[in-house]
Amino acid sequence: MKITVKKNNLPEVPNEFAATTTHGKDVKASIAYWAKCEHSPLRMYRYFIKLEGIKLFISTHLVRHGKFAEHACMTMRDDLRPTDVSDEGRETLVNHAIETNAQELINISKSRLCYKSHKETVGAWTKICNEIKKVEPKLHPYLVPACVYRNGICGEYTECHVGLEKVLRAYPDYPLKT
Repeated sequence: MKITVKKNNLPEVPNEFAATTTHGKDVKASIAYWAKCEHSPLRMYRYFIKLEGIKLFISTHLVRHGKFAEHACMTMRDDLRPTDVSDEGRETLVNHAIETNAQELINISKSRLCYKSHKETVGAWTKICNEIKKVEPKLHPYLVPACVYRNGICGEYTECHVGLEKVLRAYPDYPLKT
């Protein structure tokens, strides 16, 4: 799977957006600040993620997240694909693009880094987060599974096979740990 992540925003927009709420008072805050408090300017940080050769079932898992994300996924319709493309079912390799923002990356991470998600989906989203780190390193520490985000509270019916303690230790850079 090939992953490309590009910033898709003007750097001054989040703070200009915030200044609108403060009667024009100048706002100078970093993405780390907006990620910590999850205020609306966080949605002004935009990203374009291109996935090439991702398994169809992983693409389907990612497309479930859409409040602040737009997805473009390769179709598997018989009448719109080349005749030499085989139909391997859920293992079929497809292309997938996501245009989204920093808030939605945090939201998707809560679900897709959770070890109750399919292990290949966890692996794919981990690789995506590592690519995001290259273009937005101050956001990366906030891309964690729900149990880390909730300081050790697992919302699943049964705990994952890895165990809560081990998952929490896997994210030592999470800035909001208690």
